[in-house]
Amino acid sequence: MGERFNLLSSASSKQSSEMSDPELASGASAAPVALFVYNRPEHTRRALKSLAACHGAVKADLTVFSDAAKTVNAQADVKAVRDVVANVDGFRSVEIVERPSNMGSAGSVIDGIKHMLSRHEYAIFMEDDLVCAPYALSFLNKALKRYADQPNIFTVSAYSYPARLMEIPESYTHDAYFSPVFSSWGWATWRRSLDYIDWDVSDYEAFRANPDSIRAFRHIRDDLPELLAEQQKGQSDDWTLPMAYSQFKNNFLTLCPVHSLIDNIGHDGSGLHCFDTELFRNDIDHAGDVISYPDAIYLDDRIMDASRTAFSNSFLTRVKRRILDQSLKLRRARTKQS
Repeated sequence: MGERFNLLSSASSKQSSEMSDPELASGASAAPVALFVYNRPEHTRRALKSLAACHGAVKADLTVFSDAAKTVNAQADVKAVRDVVANVDGFRSVEIVERPSNMGSAGSVIDGIKHMLSRHEYAIFMEDDLVCAPYALSFLNKALKRYADQPNIFTVSAYSYPARLMEIPESYTHDAYFSPVFSSWGWATWRRSLDYIDWDVSDYEAFRANPDSIRAFRHIRDDLPELLAEQQKGQSDDWTLPMAYSQFKNNFLTLCPVHSLIDNIGHDGSGLHCFDTELFRNDIDHAGDVISYPDAIYLDDRIMDASRTAFSNSFLTRVKRRILDQSLKLRRARTKQS
């Protein structure tokens, strides 16, 4: 079955969206949602439209964190984004936090995470380039409740890599699985997780000097040690690396759906940390609800092998990914022309 973890306990229209989820329809509160935006008005518009169409959105309190322009050239786009979010509806309430000065991607997100979890026991976090399937919020809300008393579960993510990159075996019987890899594309967590996040990676020098620790981190995903090294040198403003390291260090897990409920539209060269690629796009038009959750907390060996293979830095795997990406880009170009 795979490596086991301690199991402590088992835990459309606005009207149709609300009634489709029995827990939310019965009056149960939905987790508050944070949305981080910057300077991409069209991405933001698409993200907000999909988020508002989610089952349970009408019961969710939305907080939008809008970072200020870093340069004069970014001011017009930042204003356009703020005009978009000023007119948002479809949620129980909307709060807009306009940063008076630029905090940067990591600064804005980390401050927003602390802000939300200082006020709420749990929260959902979205970004301006994430398009949600209708059941995305429903999945995150149900998972937050189901695993609330499971300290080994660090986060829940509504994103999963497409089958062309990481294929889940057909014989896997659940609609969700556990992963040791933090996934930041449409995720949720509890206030308790904050106690384990080391944003500064304060023991990095000790980690870097320990070959066994580096090997174990690489075993989760081949590129993580190099990405963390770049972040620690100040070569990237990537807040997800301290999250990934904290999850690894504490032997925590993330719950992901077998079929992704998120499509990341930001890998078009427009965003930070996002090179132009089609590899991570998901077809979510027919993404259904997550019904079957694993009761036992374990890592499925077959899924882990698929994940390691997908992100291997071997020459052959990198060539295969490049060929696949070129094929997907050609298909996208033909679709635009037709």
